[in-house]
Amino acid sequence: MSRSFSDNSLVLILSNAMDLKEENVALTSVLSRNNYNVVIITSNLPASILTKEYESKGIEMKNVYFIDLITRYALGSNPGNSDSVQYVSTPENLTEIGIAITKLLNNIENDRIVFLFDSVTSMLIYTSSDKITRFLHFIVNKIRLKNSKGIFMATGGGINPALLMQLRTFVDAVIEDKEEIDDFFSS
Repeated sequence: MSRSFSDNSLVLILSNAMDLKEENVALTSVLSRNNYNVVIITSNLPASILTKEYESKGIEMKNVYFIDLITRYALGSNPGNSDSVQYVSTPENLTEIGIAITKLLNNIENDRIVFLFDSVTSMLIYTSSDKITRFLHFIVNKIRLKNSKGIFMATGGGINPALLMQLRTFVDAVIEDKEEIDDFFSS
């Protein structure tokens, strides 16, 4: 198996919880610099907070999109979708997440699209492992059929072994070493 992002469509990154946000920012920076349209499915932090974080790190936001699973659930109201942000009612509404992914896939002009799931682990707070496994299998196939790419981030010790085993079978590469990330995504 080749060890570069250009040769792999789907990647699982296993991280420790303390590094998850930092790795999200670093990945988004590298991907946007390499002219990818980055669609972040965020179940960890609201899009507004991630946007501020990215901008403070100098990330160009014109090719960054969000499917925000947190804001509507936390606020109890819809702040209103935009071209760059789709709000989902609750993190457990997998059908609505799938529809938002399909909508963005169809609306983004450039074919260089990467879907970044910022925390499979935090999705487990809202939905059972079995449902997430089925949902991710559906999404993985949608990503492959559309010739896009996907990155799934999870905390190594915070995910049940059955789901982890399934995730490993869905992806082309697994990165467990923080130092590998820059080399893998820069090449």
